[in-house]
Amino acid sequence: MRRTVLVLWLAVSAVATAEAQTGKHFSLGGGIGAHNYSDSRFESKEFGFVPMYRFSKGGEHQDGWSLDMKTSVGMSNISVPSELAGTDARLGKLRTIPLFVGLGPAYRQGPTKLSAWVTGGPSFNNFEIDDGARAAYQAAGSSLDAVHAKTSWALKPGVSASYDLTSWLALKGSISYTINRPTVLMRINDASTSETWKLDHSSADVGLVLGIL
Repeated sequence: MRRTVLVLWLAVSAVATAEAQTGKHFSLGGGIGAHNYSDSRFESKEFGFVPMYRFSKGGEHQDGWSLDMKTSVGMSNISVPSELAGTDARLGKLRTIPLFVGLGPAYRQGPTKLSAWVTGGPSFNNFEIDDGARAAYQAAGSSLDAVHAKTSWALKPGVSASYDLTSWLALKGSISYTINRPTVLMRINDASTSETWKLDHSSADVGLVLGIL
């Protein structure tokens, strides 16, 4: 949690994110990021490297207010504990790939740009059962037949800031909150159950992007 707070502080104090460098239509880079799930049973890598990219109209920037389109693609691998009592076996890993698109107001003053946005879109989810979980269920006299995570709809509001260091290099950062609650179907001993998993989480990142095209 302390690492999450540190990255949040960096994202705000660094006045980060280059929405687009002058004359560049596509920028690519990377940085450090952190996230924190509201449901403590879901475990994933809290702090690490995150890729960054940005599409823009290119050309000279105009100071003042504008309405910008925001798009992003994410991917996460979430470790899910087993629900079988008396065992430490992991149930498996949930992979989510959300696609976000939306709009938001932005304000630019010289090399600095501040933005707020609300995005949403489908989250393609896939669950892989851990071999240890199958063995644990078998040892308990049960059969873990399948776990299926359905495609869900996700919502992601956030804020960002940017600073163009040069015409081709920029400092980037953002803070956001993702709401994603897929329906998960489990089949145990040929009996099916349905549950909604709360994958809501806060995220923060900061890094550098390089204008390529």
